[in-house]
Amino acid sequence: MPGLPAFSVQGLSVEQIEQYAQSASADKAARDIAKSLGLEDYQHDAATAVCVDYEASIFLPKQIAQIAQFFGQGLFAHHKLYNFLLTQPQAYTEHKVSLQVETAKVQPLKGALSEEQWRQYNADLAAEAEAGKQAEEAAEQGRQLAQAQAAEQQAAEEAEAERQSKLTKPVQTLEEAVEQAVAQRVEAERKVLESEYHQREVALLDTVAKLEASLAAAPPAKKK
Repeated sequence: MPGLPAFSVQGLSVEQIEQYAQSASADKAARDIAKSLGLEDYQHDAATAVCVDYEASIFLPKQIAQIAQFFGQGLFAHHKLYNFLLTQPQAYTEHKVSLQVETAKVQPLKGALSEEQWRQYNADLAAEAEAGKQAEEAAEQGRQLAQAQAAEQQAAEEAEAERQSKLTKPVQTLEEAVEQAVAQRVEAERKVLESEYHQREVALLDTVAKLEASLAAAPPAKKK
């Protein structure tokens, strides 16, 4: 691509630069660019050498003046804008806060714990934590035991209900009648045995209680 004249660096659109790059005639493209910058008297005459040289970027004095005017307008416009923005008085509020910082108070030495008291204090804390832990474990064990007992009782009640339903349900065949009669007989024998074992347990506990009472009331044996 031929050397782009210096006046085309600023103030041109991307389309104009692409047009210059793709144009077969660099002179025609340079004329169009110069026209977009306001350089209406742009001419290129290598024979007379009175205007721009593409390679050396040489401009006529009038062209330089037009370029300076073009960039100068933007420079001073921005300068006036920044000057207006940065020099305008603005009201602001300043807050002041005064805080009083208190120094930590050191306890007197006479109120400090001795080494033995400090160890005892830590031991008491450890014992309290251990007691709390044991109480939590005991409560958890009691809860689990209660759940197990409730589940066992529910299972026993369900089994008893099922057994009673088998004993009282209407029979349809001779085989079912025989099975029901056997089950009723077994149930009756079970109740009799439970009653006997309960009576024996009560009697045994009564005997043990009497023996313990007699041993507690007997005088201690004399040593020889």
